[in-house]
Amino acid sequence: MTTTAPPDSVKNNNANTQKEAVTSTVTSGVEIVNAPNSALTAVSATDTVINIVDAHEQNTAPRKPKQTPKRYDPSPTPRKFSKKSKSNESQQPSTTNTTRTSAEPTSTNPPSKEASGAAVSSETPKATSAEPPELKTAKELAVKETVKPPEDKYNVVLAIMVLHGLGTLIAWNVFMTISPLYFQNHKLGADKMTGVKPWYIANFINFICLCGQIPNLVINGISLFIEKGSMFWRVVGSLIIVFVFCLMTVILIFVDTSTWKFGFFMLTMVKVVILNTANGFYQNTVFGLVGNFPTKYINAVMVGNNCSGVTVTLICILVTQFISDPAITATVYFCFALIGIIACIVSFIYLQRNKFYLHYKELAEQNRQGYKFKDYLKIFKVYWPQLLNVATTFTISFFLFPSVLINIKLYPAQRAEDHDTFISVKQYSNVVVFLSFCVFCLIGNTTANFIHFPKPKLLSVLVFLRLLFIPFFYVCNYAPDDYRSWEPLIKNEWIANVMMMFCAYSHGHVSALAMMYAPLGAPADKQRIIGKMSSFCLIFGVVSGILLSFVAKYPVH
Repeated sequence: MTTTAPPDSVKNNNANTQKEAVTSTVTSGVEIVNAPNSALTAVSATDTVINIVDAHEQNTAPRKPKQTPKRYDPSPTPRKFSKKSKSNESQQPSTTNTTRTSAEPTSTNPPSKEASGAAVSSETPKATSAEPPELKTAKELAVKETVKPPEDKYNVVLAIMVLHGLGTLIAWNVFMTISPLYFQNHKLGADKMTGVKPWYIANFINFICLCGQIPNLVINGISLFIEKGSMFWRVVGSLIIVFVFCLMTVILIFVDTSTWKFGFFMLTMVKVVILNTANGFYQNTVFGLVGNFPTKYINAVMVGNNCSGVTVTLICILVTQFISDPAITATVYFCFALIGIIACIVSFIYLQRNKFYLHYKELAEQNRQGYKFKDYLKIFKVYWPQLLNVATTFTISFFLFPSVLINIKLYPAQRAEDHDTFISVKQYSNVVVFLSFCVFCLIGNTTANFIHFPKPKLLSVLVFLRLLFIPFFYVCNYAPDDYRSWEPLIKNEWIANVMMMFCAYSHGHVSALAMMYAPLGAPADKQRIIGKMSSFCLIFGVVSGILLSFVAKYPVH
């Protein structure tokens, strides 16, 4: 039995029929691409169709379509076809929409259920599925971080952060500097009968340090795990409490407390505890807030801390030089603190309308979440070097300042009685110790903005080299209670004074770098919490240095 080949006309008709079917599929692919919810499916289907058309024209086998990786695109755009495919579309009439690449020879047969269902779906697109909340939050945060923030015009926010750095320590510095003159000698004083100071008066500075810094440390530790309430009221509410207790101190200046000295001492300690508890909330919130700001805003708070010391010391020198009444001196001191606190409250209210501040505040609020102890351990394992640098720097500095440095005396002691100094003996410790230390700390903070040396990996070397300052000042004429059991090796006070300046400058520079390096390179959701951990390490270093200074005199005694 012989078989005969079909005539050429039949072949041409079959070929034309197949080409029409394929082209109709291309047209339906274009329509599917225009459907909003079928973008990814239509792109892959259209790739297949285009390859089949090209293969049919070249009498070759269809090419296997390239598999493009699926990725999330929140705003899909229609696929751009080649000129060749567009010309084919314009030459062929549109037919029934399908989503398959199978070519049907005729259009008289009813479409299959699968094809008709696809056509209906292309005509009536379904609503896209909602994104997971985690993806939405992460995407919004990523967009906010990449968007260029508003400009800090005239560095207004930077100046306000300096002011709040001053505000976090102004009440504490006033209490510390006025204590010997006002509390110990004027309000409390020695016993009139015996001339001996009771134990609580003799150790007044030690008690005020413990009652001031330990609550501050505890509050900073609690704030790491519990942070409730709005950021605005955490700052403004804390400042209002500090203002009230400073005002109470001013009122008590004009109250006779000679008949209840121990009661006045206990009342003062309670005031210090409450005042520094509120100040702990304030300080922790400020450092946590600027953790999301650029690094120079973190350093601005550190600059403000040292500006507080410089300003209070200058007021101390001027007031004690021209006013002899301790009550008036204390009034001027605490009135200055009240003015500074009011300025901090007003400036923070203004920040609520500043676009630059609100941008970074929103980032801080988004990153505000509850952390457990194990979460802090994970963060500490990664960022511990700079946190350790912060704690170590402040431990060394507050071990030496002021308890050790203020007791470095002139040699021999007779020179103090003969007024053999370049400045009056009355102002010697204020100028040489307090003012010079605060000024050179401020200079060190300022240079840290421009000189980022050493780099983060080498900063620990400089931090631990500062331990050499401790034995150096011991071999100077360090004489606590005007006594030392062995002869000093360095008797010239100018050498000690110059080394005090180096110690102060290194403290300001290194502490600022450590605070700036701590959140550097961390994700946005970690920067705020690292800022709060840095604040905790700062207070921990201060408390550790103060506690260690109680035993500082034993090596020379």
